[in-house]
Amino acid sequence: GGKFANGAQTAAIQYLFNQVASSKNNPAKKVANKVLKDGRLSLGEANEIWRENNDPIFQVTVDATQLTVKQLGQFNSSDNAIAIARVSYTTPSDWVVYGFVTLHQDSSGTITILPDQYDFQPHGSFSDRPVRNFETYGGFYLASRAGTSAGTDFTINFSGSPNVVK
Repeated sequence: GGKFANGAQTAAIQYLFNQVASSKNNPAKKVANKVLKDGRLSLGEANEIWRENNDPIFQVTVDATQLTVKQLGQFNSSDNAIAIARVSYTTPSDWVVYGFVTLHQDSSGTITILPDQYDFQPHGSFSDRPVRNFETYGGFYLASRAGTSAGTDFTINFSGSPNVVK
């Protein structure tokens, strides 16, 4: 018998409370706080966060200034100039965590890496991209400790500008 607005407000407050509670109870947060002190995310650390995570909107931020990326194409000419890059093979631990990333160049020429998901989702059909999907399935097998458990995908944000080579 109450007003709709009161019910909606109560529901919104409950939703926010649940979100805060779930992020505080997320074991991945403790792991991320421990391992990201140096700004980097190794393969083992990324897999541990993925296994421990229970929040589909969980995010971590890494220091992009520590990454070297090889730009694979030109920036498009739109207002939102983007280009694809591959994290350098010279640092294989970084390459296997981040793989291919999307670069963004703003009007002042500053280049940043757009956020990306740490997940094990196949891309298209297996025959469309067999190497990429083979790596995806292999990554899941290793990350989940031989397929005996699963994890929850999370977002990786990048702060600062990477070292870009062409």
